[in-house]
Amino acid sequence: KKSVDNQSWLSDPNHRDQYVLRFDLETVVNWCEPSVGPAVEYAGEREKAGGKHWCELYVQWSPRGSYLTTFHRPGIALWGG
Repeated sequence: KKSVDNQSWLSDPNHRDQYVLRFDLETVVNWCEPSVGPAVEYAGEREKAGGKHWCELYVQWSPRGSYLTTFHRPGIALWGG
């Protein structure tokens, strides 16, 4: 199985920050592009294709930014890599 580097975003060649926006039923992870504005990294396309929401309640980064936690009524999901 291929190993995943959960901190690969820290070595982004463009030195961009990554942030998450949560609004209504949408959750979007963006890169901060200083001269252009936000660039979408992931917006839950897989989940939307299956008729689900990527996140039901709220999101939170882990303390070191390696994982994103999405909170749902049945429990939580950890995302990384």
